Amino acid sequence: MAKRDIKYGNDFFMEVKSSDSQNTYKAYYWDLWIALALTNKFNNNQDDLINAIKPDKYSGEGNYRAISNHVRNLNKELALLGINISDILANSDADFLKKQNIKAKRKVLDLDFQEIEKTKWMIDTPEKLLNEKALYGNWQGFPLNPTKFAIILEKKFKKKGYYHENETFKLEDKLEAYFDKNTKNANIPKLIAVYRAFLSVVITKMDMIDDSYGIIGNMYQGQFEDYVKIDRRELDMSSEAFLTDILELIIWEDYGGIDIYETDFFKSLSLEEVLITEAILRKETEMLWKHELEYQADNALSILASLYAQHKMFDKFVSLAKEMETRHWHRITILAETAIENGKHDLALRVFKACLVPGNHYDYLKEKYEKLITKKQ
Repeated sequence: MAKRDIKYGNDFFMEVKSSDSQNTYKAYYWDLWIALALTNKFNNNQDDLINAIKPDKYSGEGNYRAISNHVRNLNKELALLGINISDILANSDADFLKKQNIKAKRKVLDLDFQEIEKTKWMIDTPEKLLNEKALYGNWQGFPLNPTKFAIILEKKFKKKGYYHENETFKLEDKLEAYFDKNTKNANIPKLIAVYRAFLSVVITKMDMIDDSYGIIGNMYQGQFEDYVKIDRRELDMSSEAFLTDILELIIWEDYGGIDIYETDFFKSLSLEEVLITEAILRKETEMLWKHELEYQADNALSILASLYAQHKMFDKFVSLAKEMETRHWHRITILAETAIENGKHDLALRVFKACLVPGNHYDYLKEKYEKLITKKQ
């Protein structure tokens, strides 16, 4: 019996030449399947293809991000080389393409494929690269690179396995010993590096920790607070570099270790640093929406709401509320309550009114709005 010749998406398909034969592109089977989908169903429009395969909810989101990133990078690469997407199909016979079209539907349109089939473009999505940047990618701008301390801290954790809730007390002791040893008589650059390493390493380990008692989470919040209180006035590091690094970390931290609403971080910022922070968050938000990273973009907006509230930037409240809508409730109530606490009831009403479009927390925020109207009357 003949052995079945199975082709994975990341297997080599063929070399494709530009019309002038000056450039070549090594095409994978993924490129073949994407070319079939584009030419047969979407008139070579990559945006139409990407919109068609985008899942309604989070189910299948990982495969969608992988495919969409490959599609975008494939089109960019071919454009640079002067190659058309249809050139990938040019030298294949009709029977072969008919069989491959079945795979194109299943793997590209239905997002049904295995992890082992992924190409580099499918692995290195904007989500992955930006998350890595938030964790480690800004460290070259530190006076003392935190990498050395991250390596030390990594060794405090199990190489494999899981920490049950009762084991988190011993883990806390190990982490405290790390701080005791490395912060004793440390200068400011070393302190910054030691704390910053902790803030990233622990995030990467949270999937292996049952923190039901909140031991590690509480420790993390405390160390974050201590980190941002370190006196940076004599640190050879610009405010923009420091703030970009910590804001990106806050945006991407997904375990509740940093409660930005409870922190005094923003209160300590100078006026210049407030403006820098606002500019960074605006830039991050725009970039995250562009890459369809809605969750992180909303995180950035929530951080912006906290900044505006703590510094009583009342002229920004309504426009931000309109932008945030009713996807989350806490950040809207933060703005409204800050306005009320400062005797600005009309502003609080405008905040609620501005956000009220259909969304996850529409009913709750509408009720708060109506109660405030009644109270004023």
